[in-house]
Amino acid sequence: MARPMAVPQTPKEPPPPPRRPATCLFVVFGGLFLLVVAVVLLMALKIIPSPFSPLATPYLSPTPVRTASVPATPTKDERLLTAIWTEIVTPTPPPTETPTITPTVTQTPTPTETATPTATPTDKPMPYVVRTMIGMPIGMYHRELDCETLIIGGQVVDLQDEPVYGVTVALTGTYDGQSVNLTEKSGDTTLYGDAGFEFPLPNRRIKETKLFLQLLDENGGALSAKSQLPITDSCAENAIIVTFKRVTLSQ
Repeated sequence: MARPMAVPQTPKEPPPPPRRPATCLFVVFGGLFLLVVAVVLLMALKIIPSPFSPLATPYLSPTPVRTASVPATPTKDERLLTAIWTEIVTPTPPPTETPTITPTVTQTPTPTETATPTATPTDKPMPYVVRTMIGMPIGMYHRELDCETLIIGGQVVDLQDEPVYGVTVALTGTYDGQSVNLTEKSGDTTLYGDAGFEFPLPNRRIKETKLFLQLLDENGGALSAKSQLPITDSCAENAIIVTFKRVTLSQ
């Protein structure tokens, strides 16, 4: 008896690997993410209310404001009382009399006589005037003298600058509070010219403007005006030299 032929057996497929739990979790979280995105879009479009939006402020009804009531128009009695009170309180001033202005008589001024001005006599011109008056050191004329001496000297000349002799030269006034009244004839001292004169005084080294020099005739009449002497306290000007010159032929 023949043996049946052996049928070749097909190899069995290997079983599929079991699903891992991580794949399931991924699917679950993916679904939740899609759900959250959808909710956010709906809230952004204001289709559904957002739990984070602030609550609406409730509308408050305005509080009624009381207005002051306007007083009613005064009654007839009140107007009458007001008129009576005004008449009593406000007195009517009595009428005042307007004073009448009495015209005054204006006296016409009496014309006064105008005094006729009298002519004022003018001083006659002096025949001599001071031509020069110079302050210098006394050593220019007196080398033996120093600053302790004050010299007042000079000369007298005529129209042609010739010496005039015998004219009285007067030194008057006050010096350092003391009275001075000295005279000399032109020509007595020739140091300053042929018709020279000189007055030596102790030098007080003060400033003085109360000394005067003048020419006089034989009767004491003035031949020149009084000339003020500028006395200084400087030793560089303790000699004052004055020259008188004749300018007219009169007298």
